Amino acid sequence: MKPTLKISPSILDQWRCYMDGEFNGKVTEQDVINYLEGVKVGNQAVWLGRAVHSMLENTPEKYRMEAYGEVFYFYNEHNFDISLNPLEVEPLIEFCNAYPHLAYEIPDIKRFVNTVLGYEVMYSLRIDAVEPLVLHEFKTSSSWSKPEFEFYERSMQWRLYLMAYPDAKCIKYHIFHFTGSGLKKTCERFDFTFFRSPDIEARVQEYLTSFIQFAEYKGLIDKLILK
Repeated sequence: MKPTLKISPSILDQWRCYMDGEFNGKVTEQDVINYLEGVKVGNQAVWLGRAVHSMLENTPEKYRMEAYGEVFYFYNEHNFDISLNPLEVEPLIEFCNAYPHLAYEIPDIKRFVNTVLGYEVMYSLRIDAVEPLVLHEFKTSSSWSKPEFEFYERSMQWRLYLMAYPDAKCIKYHIFHFTGSGLKKTCERFDFTFFRSPDIEARVQEYLTSFIQFAEYKGLIDKLILK
């Protein structure tokens, strides 16, 4: 009897990005293997994302500081600092005011299982925020081009979330897009909403099957076994 596998939406979407050649093919097979093996890569984009998540969850005001007559918002984790100016934080404050009653960071409370290639697959989910009937996911972007609906629509993540929450009518992606440099840095929020469609489960199953086959071929299936 085959073991139960535990798979997160993030690793499945990493696989999709590799298979589909997203980011002009910059997601490589080795990136997927590193993800499977738990190799963590910390960079400015990762820490910016964590800073934004923390400010949304705890309100930006808790990170507000003032020095030499200048206001800034300061986030520190593991000796890595992120400092944002008021223009960058303005969309975060607007979001908190617009959604004052969200429940944030819901970890692993929704697990569901299906069978693929003889394996039982358990999905482990962490929802950024929820309200009745609506799920919320936060993203950050620093690319030169503005966020596009089509890119996020291709994601496996929101499909898995809607599969896990059958009562939810939709999921809203909130992308905080940072541009500029120095004191001229700004941020703009883009909101995309995704609804259920008849092909959600089939799309997930397609990528999940090829991903498990890849893990078997590379001798990495043990990295996915539920401990």
